[in-house]
Amino acid sequence: MISTTVKKYISNPSAKLIIVSYSPTGGGHTARLLNIISMALEKKSIPEDSIVMFHVPCPWEGTPRSPLVANLAKTLINRQINVWIAESDKSIYGYLNKETGGSDDASILQHITRFPQRNVTPQSARKDDSQKTITELTQCVSFQTDEDCKNLPIISAKNLMNSMAATFGREIMAERCYVLTDMDPYLQKAAQAAGVPGKRCLDQQNHAILLNLNDSQLNILPKYALLSKVLGGYGEQISHIDLGGRNTLVSISNITERLGILSGTPKYIARLKIADLLLSHALPAEKIKEKLADANRPFSGVMAGSLVQHGGDAQNIVYVYAHKKTNIVARCVNERMCANDPLFQRIIFLFCGPGAAGDFNAMHLAYIADADGITTAGAGTIGEFAYLRKQAGCGSRLLVLPIEGHNEQEKNADVISEDNEIKAFVVRTLATEQLSDSLLRFVSDQPKTREAPCTMNEFITAISDQNSYVRQAYDRLFNNDIAINFKNIEQVEQIMNRSPLLKATRKYLKLVFQALNATEKEANSSIQVMLQQGMSHTFSNVKELNNTLLSSMRLAQMIGLKEAEDADRLPLLSEVRRHFSALAGGGKPSVSQSTKLKEEFGEFMVTGF
Repeated sequence: MISTTVKKYISNPSAKLIIVSYSPTGGGHTARLLNIISMALEKKSIPEDSIVMFHVPCPWEGTPRSPLVANLAKTLINRQINVWIAESDKSIYGYLNKETGGSDDASILQHITRFPQRNVTPQSARKDDSQKTITELTQCVSFQTDEDCKNLPIISAKNLMNSMAATFGREIMAERCYVLTDMDPYLQKAAQAAGVPGKRCLDQQNHAILLNLNDSQLNILPKYALLSKVLGGYGEQISHIDLGGRNTLVSISNITERLGILSGTPKYIARLKIADLLLSHALPAEKIKEKLADANRPFSGVMAGSLVQHGGDAQNIVYVYAHKKTNIVARCVNERMCANDPLFQRIIFLFCGPGAAGDFNAMHLAYIADADGITTAGAGTIGEFAYLRKQAGCGSRLLVLPIEGHNEQEKNADVISEDNEIKAFVVRTLATEQLSDSLLRFVSDQPKTREAPCTMNEFITAISDQNSYVRQAYDRLFNNDIAINFKNIEQVEQIMNRSPLLKATRKYLKLVFQALNATEKEANSSIQVMLQQGMSHTFSNVKELNNTLLSSMRLAQMIGLKEAEDADRLPLLSEVRRHFSALAGGGKPSVSQSTKLKEEFGEFMVTGF
């Protein structure tokens, strides 16, 4: 079937070849990327006989693959557009600490440093041993039904793009091929090598917030080695997602229309409608107790203060979307309400999650009500808060709780805390403060009056604005809109991509992590490391490995540095030398010591997660 599709495509000079890939982490990358293809379809930028190739990542942390891919594929097929699908052999992949909810950067590094060994060592993220590894485009799946998304064959980005170039020819790759990613540098690198010009390649990203755009030299410090890989920098265009710069809330209009909230509706009436709606979903005490007892599931639902019998009784509405901290907040709120704390008697707390407010999007209800929020610091929630404050006339406040160790979230929280327009409405947990104390401080500081009498006009106008990030990416890739310019970011990322020190640092990380894995239980055998796929190096024993690490010249030669003194700049080199010197001297292997050193790397490196 694929061969027939190729012939049909080649014979239609208007047809496009579009390759799509994304990071599976969290799920947000999936939706925001696929929305760009949906917009291209709506605007008739994908003609009949075109081909859309989904190079999908392996499922994230055991989470089933999003049905959004199959749903979009079916829509494309109904429009006479062909869909092919296969799984990537390596994806940018985040991990979270299952106990704290913090970013597990050590596991992120572990995952990426194993990539060269992926065909000889099973990856932790991939559990299905029945999947076939393929090398040719004709071996990919031609999508027809949902079943075609199961047990997908695996193909590397390099093999996929090389096979496409061999199948379609360089002219088509240069003139009619488009590459769209959300954090897949491997596909962008392979596309460049296969002859796809940068103007038809685009990466949608939000991690550039971590860059220093005023002094590019500060971005080529060794700690940024992994971030530079995540960001790409192979000549592709960038569609940068900043905090609150564009509207991401168009779908809220479905709720406002459903509830009869119009531009001329007074804001207090809108809040009253939302408060009444939330009260109809308020949980009884026994149900709250039952939900709080389930520590493995984030609490969701509505808790109402004892004096809130009608919507008009509520002095404030507070929404909570705080990942692992959600249950901590829920327990604290419940304790204060059970104790009849006056601060909590006239508040409705909305803990966002499936079914929290019937079939409504709980967070969108909170936005309409101009509710205060307690959230983590993801780009989505922080960006929406900033947009509503700046563009929609909202008076809400935010208690922001960035996931510990998550570089991007910590930076997001810092940015809005320093933004002159909104910093007065942002509350951070103090260094000496427990979360329960932060919550009490946040609640006690609520304003006595919420806003001057006004209508929902500013809010409705803001959420109706079609100037979205989806539109931005669509215009850059399919309309070649030069008015949207991220050249400063693109140039910095290309400098990072070409940095010999950052490339060598990534090889050093592979050397260290693979050596730690090989010696954490037994240190008397030979040690094989692979710094790039297909090229292995074997140390006869841990002493030989240690001698290489102790010699800056030998270490520099191994990882591709020209100057031996540059090796002395590598992350945690003293700690690494100390660890392997102890093993070489007869020390007992220790999983805990190996894990500790990996965690120190996780804290030192800027991963973007």
